[in-house]
Amino acid sequence: MQIMKRRSDPLILAGTPAEASDVRYASGFVALDAVIYVQVGKRRYMVVPPLELGRARAESGGRVTIFTPDELGLTRAQRRSPAGWAVGLLKTLKLKQVAVSPMCPVVYTDAWRKAGFRVTVSREGLFPSGPRNPRPKCATSQPRRGTPRRLCEPR
Repeated sequence: MQIMKRRSDPLILAGTPAEASDVRYASGFVALDAVIYVQVGKRRYMVVPPLELGRARAESGGRVTIFTPDELGLTRAQRRSPAGWAVGLLKTLKLKQVAVSPMCPVVYTDAWRKAGFRVTVSREGLFPSGPRNPRPKCATSQPRRGTPRRLCEPR
């Protein structure tokens, strides 16, 4: 595996959105079961368990193309593992290399390398960390008595 400086390769995220914040942030989908998320430029793809298909399509609002393992033409063994789902999706999209988060499970990256894909690891997190708006706003339009003025100033 190589370590990448900038993300130019297609991005792949794997895991349970309830536990993996990158998957939840990128897909906007929260499930208890593992999912695979791939982003190629502005196009987004996801593989979800069959029982989550309807909810995933509803929550994505059409911004993500969603597959189930059965739709990817996988072998029986590949359908049992999210790493196998990713192999099927990457082959469907005709990708040869992917970028992963430093937090990606090694069992997945090893399976993808074994299947012939080049895997690069990002040096940093793939998405911004911390609050998007670091300066707090006042809850009301007028600052309360005793609230420092700098906390209530508009951005």
